[in-house]
Amino acid sequence: MAPIDSTSQLVGAGGLHGDGLPLSCRVTTEGGRALVRLTGELDLATAPELIACVEPLAATRRTVVLDLSELTFCDSSGFNAFVRLQRRCRNNGTDLVLHAPPPTLLRVLQLAYADHMFRVEP
Repeated sequence: MAPIDSTSQLVGAGGLHGDGLPLSCRVTTEGGRALVRLTGELDLATAPELIACVEPLAATRRTVVLDLSELTFCDSSGFNAFVRLQRRCRNNGTDLVLHAPPPTLLRVLQLAYADHMFRVEP
């Protein structure tokens, strides 16, 4: 996949969780598919930046894959960002895929009965 941007810092200061890992987003594309690699924390401070990064892709790609393998923290604001992005993608006819979500995020999806909303890849 060809990079759209090299790693672009979405926010600094480590989000609200505070372990010093701001959220970063690296987007690569190939054809109608976009891969968004998330690294760091997804929380109240960083969720709006994730939405701003992914929403334009939802309008122009057939598939958007969120690689969550390096996501170190996700609070309810991050969860809500995933739900919002899923709705946006569905409205645009785009598939949203959660790739390698941490076990804690999978559990939250199950507890909220939201696991059926997302296509999840190991």
